[in-house]
Amino acid sequence: GGETVTTFNIMAKDSGGTETPICINTSPLKNAKGEVVGVVETIRVVTHINRLIEELREQRNKVQAVLDSVAEGVFTVDRDGMVTSINRTAEQILGCAAEDVLGGRAGDRLPAEICDTGSLLDETLHTGRVVRNRELVVTLADRKAIPLSVCAGPFRDEHGATLGAVCTFRDLREIERIAEERRHRTPFLGIIGKHARMREIFDMVEMIKDSDSTVLLQGESGTGKGLFARALHSLCPREHQPFIKVSCAALPETLLESELFGHEKGAFTGAIRERKGRFELADKGTIFLDEIGDLSPTVQVKLLRVLQEQQFERLGGNETIQVDVRVIAAAPRPPPSHARGKVPRGPVLPPERDSDPSPGAAGAQGRHPAARGVPSGTPGCQGEGQGSIRLATGDVRSHGL
Repeated sequence: GGETVTTFNIMAKDSGGTETPICINTSPLKNAKGEVVGVVETIRVVTHINRLIEELREQRNKVQAVLDSVAEGVFTVDRDGMVTSINRTAEQILGCAAEDVLGGRAGDRLPAEICDTGSLLDETLHTGRVVRNRELVVTLADRKAIPLSVCAGPFRDEHGATLGAVCTFRDLREIERIAEERRHRTPFLGIIGKHARMREIFDMVEMIKDSDSTVLLQGESGTGKGLFARALHSLCPREHQPFIKVSCAALPETLLESELFGHEKGAFTGAIRERKGRFELADKGTIFLDEIGDLSPTVQVKLLRVLQEQQFERLGGNETIQVDVRVIAAAPRPPPSHARGKVPRGPVLPPERDSDPSPGAAGAQGRHPAARGVPSGTPGCQGEGQGSIRLATGDVRSHGL
């Protein structure tokens, strides 16, 4: 066809067998009429070019390693808005893969709120201005909306011309979660109380926080049972695992068993698919059973088995499910069983004894005091039964931060 052909990375051997990378350039010789009458072939040694390519590859790998070590999401684009690099944090936050993004137009491959026409990245490419800490809610490919704090800045050459831009962003969900935790931890995870009896309860929470034993919180409505349940979870080794709350009084008996233990497909009318119960969702974490006094005897029996063996079956199922869950329960002072027309709740709520602490004080009984790291001689730890904390009458919730 009379065209010049260049071939790179051909390995040539000399008389000693040593290989050398060469580049062969083949060009046509043409006469005055433009007809090809011969060929000129030039050979160049390209060892230095290969060395430069390898050095550039090493530098790129180093830069990528630095980007991947950053806790923020980072990606870069050229002046045409084509993605030239992206780090692992950005892949994780945005739910994308580098191979699907690199080389493509940012507005097509990444959230439009950041990259599309009129976005902050578009603004940076066209004006050369730096944009800092702009809070956006972006929509991902799976339609999930997440809050981000985004920054963008230009790349420039030695003459000040824009070559591209870098965009960094932080996932505000984690920051909001940490702020929420801090609010709960001040001064005692969101609970204010200077009274001596309240301080006794704080001390009791500190004493049993590392325990895996079941804890029963007793007190009238508004005494802060939910806050103390959250405090027990936040202070224990399970704090980064799920904390699942169930309001037993808010669910009818017909749904409570399914809600707690889950159900199999076809277990009852309307069970069109299998569903995990709250105990499965709380695996490795804590489940808080509020208003436990309203449980039916049938659910009590199943709950007792979970407390003792950490096992249960879903409604309509035969497979035994093993979980590792700490149970915190809450109830007002249990009235006599005949007053409610129900059987005694002995298996779940231990009977009150003369030695039980008075309202406003705190006491605990552990099935295995040594396992909780509590000396067996500690007051309130002798005997069998669940741990018990009594809360004084009054609205603690109004003091939560």
